[in-house]
Amino acid sequence: MGACAGLEAQRTIPHILFMAYQGTFAIITAALISGAIVQATAIAAVLVYSGVASLVLLKLIALFVPLRARAEDETAGLDIALHGEEAYVAADGFTGVPATREVAEAAGTFVLTPGVTANRTV
Repeated sequence: MGACAGLEAQRTIPHILFMAYQGTFAIITAALISGAIVQATAIAAVLVYSGVASLVLLKLIALFVPLRARAEDETAGLDIALHGEEAYVAADGFTGVPATREVAEAAGTFVLTPGVTANRTV
């Protein structure tokens, strides 16, 4: 039939070629899994580092500047404590009107006094 011995056409691929082809997927799968583990470890390390660094910086800043407003300022309103004025006045259940001293006194809900306090007039 053929001029060369052993070179007849075959209907299947050689076993060694099939094993090499399947072996590449086995290697790639292991590499992908190990790469994902390394990536997850790196992400966890960045999260831990960021948390620790933030905590250290906050503690360092807290030595010089308070990190939270005083309870009295929060109760009175930080707009009053920081700016000396009420940001919004609640008049007849309606909020969202920028307050001035005149608006506040006319509404009768807040009377702004100099300094950082707000007195309710009832």
